[in-house]
Amino acid sequence: EGGADAETIESVAQRGPLTVRHQGHAISAIDYETMAYEASAAVAVAHAQPLRDNSRVRRPGRLTLTIIPWSEAERPWPTFGLRQHVLRHIAARAPADLVAADKIIVTGPNYQPVNVTAVITPKSAESAGAVDQAVLAALRQFFHPLFGGPNGAGWKPGQFVYLSDVAARLGRVPDIDAIQSISLTSQAILQNERVRILADHIAVIGDIQLQIMV
Repeated sequence: EGGADAETIESVAQRGPLTVRHQGHAISAIDYETMAYEASAAVAVAHAQPLRDNSRVRRPGRLTLTIIPWSEAERPWPTFGLRQHVLRHIAARAPADLVAADKIIVTGPNYQPVNVTAVITPKSAESAGAVDQAVLAALRQFFHPLFGGPNGAGWKPGQFVYLSDVAARLGRVPDIDAIQSISLTSQAILQNERVRILADHIAVIGDIQLQIMV
């Protein structure tokens, strides 16, 4: 897989008490999530869904573990090797009936694209090109699953996207004179003040239609 950065001290401080808690045996959802982080420093996010199969359909006796790797890609996806590594690590510590029946699924996230349409006026015609590129970069950063979001801490499954947060982020782009309009679309539906994200999905950037009015 090419390796991964060492675990940070902050991450160890957060994970340590949970590791002590499960003592090598996965019982609760948080135990499985903690073990995913223990399996590899490449795992940035782990989200366990008990009683769900790989289609996220309710199925007693099943467990789906969604992981996201550290990556700057717009839609990070765990490689087959990473998924198998995490699965083997967890299987060695999970109840025997789950392991024997292959009822543990380790997979990547479901992403829900959010399309953005905006009309923006730069402070000058000379800065139009720079504003265009800066707005595109700001939107891609804001919607990044790991580094985006209103607080820069990423997006959680089912976390709504608010139009006011998008506008606030664009308002910090240098050399913008005015944001004339912003609209958000998801699942082919024009949204109002917020975009409803499905419970097991994560918001990501979709199509960007940007008009610079000079």
